[in-house]
Amino acid sequence: KKYLELCSNSCSAEIRYAGFLFLSKDFSGALTMSSQVRQHCDPNNALPIRISAYAYYELKDYSKGLTEIEKLFETVPADRRNAKDYEYHGKLLIALNRDSAGIEMLRSAIGLDPSRAELPSELASAYMKMKDYQAAIQVYEEKKSSGKDLKVADFFNLGKCLYSVGRYTAADSAFIRV
Repeated sequence: KKYLELCSNSCSAEIRYAGFLFLSKDFSGALTMSSQVRQHCDPNNALPIRISAYAYYELKDYSKGLTEIEKLFETVPADRRNAKDYEYHGKLLIALNRDSAGIEMLRSAIGLDPSRAELPSELASAYMKMKDYQAAIQVYEEKKSSGKDLKVADFFNLGKCLYSVGRYTAADSAFIRV
């Protein structure tokens, strides 16, 4: 609050403050601040819409989050969207059981930022939810071959997928790494 007072409550300062609240995991505060910004500043500014969409996901209010992220996708041209936009869109869709569309969004996020090691794990989890174990195995193998380290949870999930498709020896090798 002191930050806002020092910045004369300007719209850009309020947007930055909403971003700070989100980054500090005060998602409710970030939502409140971003809605205030949208009321008395530009309602089509992408940053408060983005913060709202992300915060709704983190608060597990997936339907409102999806509404916000779709509003963001209408407002922001495709060349100005970032990997997190596609990631959150995908996660929201998957949370609302629209797995195929969510997978496409996660693939887009990976295409925009292949350095993010957690995105392939999210994608593989989505395939596992759909019981498409072969696709999940392929994602984990691509992750491993791209030089990204698999985490313990990745080896465990890879082992479950391999076991589910009858590749017991390979599953055992994955489980040993857990």
